Amino acid sequence: MTIVEVKTPDDSDIESLIKNFSEVQDNSIEQSIIDEMTLSFKGLSEFEIYQILNLAYQSNGEITAGDKTLILREKEQFVKKSGMLEIINFQEDIDDIGGLENLKDWLKRKGRIFNHLDQAMKAGVDIPKGLMMVGMPGCGKSLAAKATAKLFDVPLLRLDIGKLFGKYVGESEGNMRRALKTAEAVSPCILWVDEIEKAFSGIGDSSGGNSITTRLFGTFLTWMQEKESTVFVVATANDICSLPPELLRKGRFDELFSVSLPNREERRSILDIHLTKRQKNNLNIDTIKIVKETEGFNGADLESVVKDAIENLYLEGRDTLTTEDLLEIVKETKGISVSLKDKISQIKESLEKFDIEPASRLDA
Repeated sequence: MTIVEVKTPDDSDIESLIKNFSEVQDNSIEQSIIDEMTLSFKGLSEFEIYQILNLAYQSNGEITAGDKTLILREKEQFVKKSGMLEIINFQEDIDDIGGLENLKDWLKRKGRIFNHLDQAMKAGVDIPKGLMMVGMPGCGKSLAAKATAKLFDVPLLRLDIGKLFGKYVGESEGNMRRALKTAEAVSPCILWVDEIEKAFSGIGDSSGGNSITTRLFGTFLTWMQEKESTVFVVATANDICSLPPELLRKGRFDELFSVSLPNREERRSILDIHLTKRQKNNLNIDTIKIVKETEGFNGADLESVVKDAIENLYLEGRDTLTTEDLLEIVKETKGISVSLKDKISQIKESLEKFDIEPASRLDA
């Protein structure tokens, strides 16, 4: 028996398909648009490419750069049908992140590359691999993952390792390979692995369940090292000491960032964002005073303070939020550095052992 593998069309094949379609329809397409669409079509079969081109042509009578949105929408359907990955719908963008300026600057640089991948690749720029964020819970790691997808203008897929486990021998590894293949078919995209240290906990143990996790981890590591697709991996973790060392070495991710509790300027920025979002920001609110009273609060604590203060305001039948309203809630709220004192100290100590780029700028 001879096994013949029928691969999906490569770049030159996809370019030929688009040009043939334009000739048949007597509709000339600019080369720059062809280059962009070639990247967007990667991972799809010849039949699927023709279907999407037909849909685009029927909608407005020509093929334009705006049809990339249609390609992404059709790719999302493939993800939903696979059942291995979850498409995340979100509204957050990079301006919704308070602080983390080093991380945001780095993401903006990668975003410029991702938004012009065809030109960057022709100039010899390597395809961005991904990033890992480790550190304090509730300090914006998940928010940053969503904002990255918005900045890169690509779909956000979440990989839940727990969904991949099967009851038959080899089924879990097969599910992992199918999930990664689906992500490559949808690329360019963001593949988000949240709390990765929990997903791959027990690596190296000899028990049956953990041996499956170890094999899944091996499959994931090999894929990350060898992938040439435009899948940008965003991994988040709280405890860096729980992560296998082979995941942290250069080559897996482009950069590792440590996320600490917000400093004074960041706390002020977070408060302004949440107050403005709820249309309650006014000149009477002394955010500096609130910032001084919220030492040791994380972003989630600060959001909770704003939400509770506005809720009280509504129940009391008032319209204008004051500094005193917020300070009253602050006094009743236990920050994460108090409520989870031992855990936060442990995370802080573990971060100090590793030389990782800080996501925030130093407090002035």
